[in-house]
Amino acid sequence: MPVDLSGPGILATRRIAPKGLRAGFWDEMAANGELYPLGVDLLLVAGPEIMGLPRSTTIAFSSESESGLHEENGLNQKDSSSNEGRS
Repeated sequence: MPVDLSGPGILATRRIAPKGLRAGFWDEMAANGELYPLGVDLLLVAGPEIMGLPRSTTIAFSSESESGLHEENGLNQKDSSSNEGRS
């Protein structure tokens, strides 16, 4: 399921669709964000790729399909900003 991420350290938004997450995972992470400043930070790892998501990251559920996502080792992502650098 694709989700859109925004918040500190992310230019505009970033859409990701990691594979292999259990059902309800993103609901739990969205609820985690509501606990800010409490909660947990998240590291997603797929092969040599790693993405850190602090608890301050806003998670929005995307209504679009996964088409247009760039897949690298299972960590599908699409940067919607004009800057192609990683945040």
